[in-house]
Amino acid sequence: MASQRVAHQPIHPDLRATLDPEYLAFHDEHLQYVLPSEATPWDADVRTKSTPMSSAALDSVEVGNIQDVILKHAQLRFFIPKCAPPEGGWPIFAWLHGGGWTLGNLDSDNAFCSRIAEGTSCIAVNVNYRHAPEDPYPAAVDDTMEALEWLASTESSKFNINKSCIAIGGTSAGGNLAAIASMKAALLQPPIAIKFQALLLPVIDNTQTATSNHWATKPHPPWLTPGRMMWYRKMYLLNEKDCLNWDASPNLAPAEILRKNPKTWIAVSEHDLLAPEGLAFGELLKEVGVEVEMKIYDGSTHSLLAMSGHLSLGKRLLEDAITKIREGFMSTLTHSSAPWSSLGNHPSESSERKDIHPLSETLGPERMIPDSFSDLGIIKNALIDEFFILPRPAQSKTDEIPPLVCRWVRRPPNVLLLCQFRANRLADL
Repeated sequence: MASQRVAHQPIHPDLRATLDPEYLAFHDEHLQYVLPSEATPWDADVRTKSTPMSSAALDSVEVGNIQDVILKHAQLRFFIPKCAPPEGGWPIFAWLHGGGWTLGNLDSDNAFCSRIAEGTSCIAVNVNYRHAPEDPYPAAVDDTMEALEWLASTESSKFNINKSCIAIGGTSAGGNLAAIASMKAALLQPPIAIKFQALLLPVIDNTQTATSNHWATKPHPPWLTPGRMMWYRKMYLLNEKDCLNWDASPNLAPAEILRKNPKTWIAVSEHDLLAPEGLAFGELLKEVGVEVEMKIYDGSTHSLLAMSGHLSLGKRLLEDAITKIREGFMSTLTHSSAPWSSLGNHPSESSERKDIHPLSETLGPERMIPDSFSDLGIIKNALIDEFFILPRPAQSKTDEIPPLVCRWVRRPPNVLLLCQFRANRLADL
């Protein structure tokens, strides 16, 4: 008689009707049978073990070059896009992986970083930091700052970095570190001006418990439960009182420091234990004058980004992140220095371009973008505003160089966003 599988982490009945059906099916098939991390003694080998969630992760895309830089403590992996650098050097997006300050390594989130690099035409830098329990707080914060200071120094010059265009982001515990680093960077002498931050499913308030104001509103969160979150926290914050420090709980920073935050995008999942504190942080930043945009992904859980290779909502989060990071760079770069500016003006601004052919005349303005282009930074299923074909370079003497197809997307408030890709055949459109 076959042994019956034990459901260690079943979905609470109250949540089943409101969860994303794709996530619900995967959790029922795989995740509910996984023994919770906090139920077993700590073993560092867990950092490299495959889990059922690994099968739902993103795949990497090809980039122009990948290089590693090893500092005293932090480790950096540079994802350099295939396109040429813009005038003034590469914009930089520093990314901090999640894992409760205990899990992860330099290979974590490589797929995400490769897609950010190609999707935003920036260098994406995957930052690995020391982890608890071997290296508890504030080691991860110190390593994040070591990485930022190196990126802003002359030592990084070989990467042709535009040091006036540095953005930062992170997920879960990495989002916590990113939010802290943005403020600490502004306090340095001289300061490092972070232009934009993307906080995805971030840990913000390390004073929360199961009965606190935020966590109490999420009594049955899938996967990341209060018990698991406390398990991570106790390994990271050995002194419980450290949770009151703003470099552990960034929402506790004084107003004069909070207002030093850059333009911020916060993405949260509806059924994530951490969603309420992420949204509260966004409101707090707004109160002190920081420009903040927030988005809630209905039906999703804390595993949204980790499962973005499988979940449609996860793919949407990735596409949104690419869009928001690109917009963050666009607000900093001049038109002439932006990587996409060499393609010329929008046709409404330059009607003299005789070599630009609007495809909307034949495709129609309501034609949807093919699924096959969604991995190239194009927003899947977005309505086409305009499609244009730019001819092959004049020096091209073969048919091997395909035409460059460009798409302008109108984004409020009145921002024109250019997406581009190479089409092998015009029939692909």
